[in-house]
Amino acid sequence: MQSETYSRFIQHYSDLLDSFHFYFNRSRLNPEIEDLHNLRVSIKKLRAMWSLLQTVSNGSWKKKEHFELISELFRATGKVRETQVNLIITEKYNADYLVAFNEYLAENQVKAEEKLRAQIQVFNPEELKELDNKMFHAIKEQRSDMEPEQLISFVLKETRKVDKLSKQLPSDRKLHKIRIRLKAVAEILTIASELNPHVVLIDFLDRVRWLNEFIGDWHDYQILLSSITDFLSSGQKEQTTGELEDFITRTTAWQDKKQVEITVLLDRSISHQQMEQIENCL
Repeated sequence: MQSETYSRFIQHYSDLLDSFHFYFNRSRLNPEIEDLHNLRVSIKKLRAMWSLLQTVSNGSWKKKEHFELISELFRATGKVRETQVNLIITEKYNADYLVAFNEYLAENQVKAEEKLRAQIQVFNPEELKELDNKMFHAIKEQRSDMEPEQLISFVLKETRKVDKLSKQLPSDRKLHKIRIRLKAVAEILTIASELNPHVVLIDFLDRVRWLNEFIGDWHDYQILLSSITDFLSSGQKEQTTGELEDFITRTTAWQDKKQVEITVLLDRSISHQQMEQIENCL
């Protein structure tokens, strides 16, 4: 007999698969910005679910094959999405010194979209279905054993990893890892708070989502800075090089300041007291 937690998990997983297939099929044609964004988001959420399943499977199932199957498609959507976000940001400035860079971005977007279309063509959804069948067969013993406490334990485990990483800030690489883990925490917390609508879990979910948005804004500008640096080193330097370098300097200073703010927010949001309150929900 399936536990309520397992049934809810399966329903949530099924909804994510539906979302993935919907945006995957829309992206086969001429994907809109939001289509690609939602396709990438659905993959991130599926990856979070696979990570949880690996944890609760007690070694009977590994996420490696799922991750490998989706990796190239995930990477291709990321490249297109990065260019789109860069263009959205630079349009806000409406600066002459960004014109050549925007043209460079537009060229890169065409190339990235070509690679994405190629990945969409070779990706076979039936392979994902086959892997899912293997996955559910491997974890069949968890059908009656999965409980909300396992979801909360996963949240605690990942959150403690975030706390450990936050002690190593400032670091662009560590903050990016924090962002990835917080997205996984948010996805699993969504299910956990539905099964156990404790105010502590709901409040923490709101905090994690807000942190993700705040860090996401920082991440978007990190991608922009990286793209400008690539542009300047690509041999396409224009007479606006000095202005672009000034833009990098100003934005880097702003990014450093924002990372300090994020560190403070993480310390406040993922406190020892907060972890104790979540543990009490077990």
